[in-house]
Amino acid sequence: DTAMTQYEQRVGSVEADAVALKSEVMENESKFHLLNCQLAITDHNVKRVSSGPTAERLKDKYQARLHDAEETAKQLRDRQKEIKDSHNTGLSQIDMMNDLIKLLQLKLDLQRREMGIAPSAAPAVPVMMNPIGMGGGGGG
Repeated sequence: DTAMTQYEQRVGSVEADAVALKSEVMENESKFHLLNCQLAITDHNVKRVSSGPTAERLKDKYQARLHDAEETAKQLRDRQKEIKDSHNTGLSQIDMMNDLIKLLQLKLDLQRREMGIAPSAAPAVPVMMNPIGMGGGGGG
């Protein structure tokens, strides 16, 4: 009698597990079919978008934008190079101008001495300042 009860409990437990597993299989099959349908719809939409006149217009539009961006980048690189070159030239011109001002100041002081006038302690002509404080005569 006890063995029969244990047997029935085991069979009931196995049947409950079987029902649960069948339910799980049915749920997974349902998800599988749903995902297959969604995949088919997505594939159809991708094919529709990637072919035809709309796709060509978008492709042309983005290629034109890319070309414009590349052109702009090239122009900016060229402009940057020009600015660097002119900046170095400008710095050397400032240095040369400062040297010229010093030379003229010395000539002025020499002329004043010859005339008997005491040379001024402060320069009569202001010395140009280097805008970034490097090099040059009276700057930074």
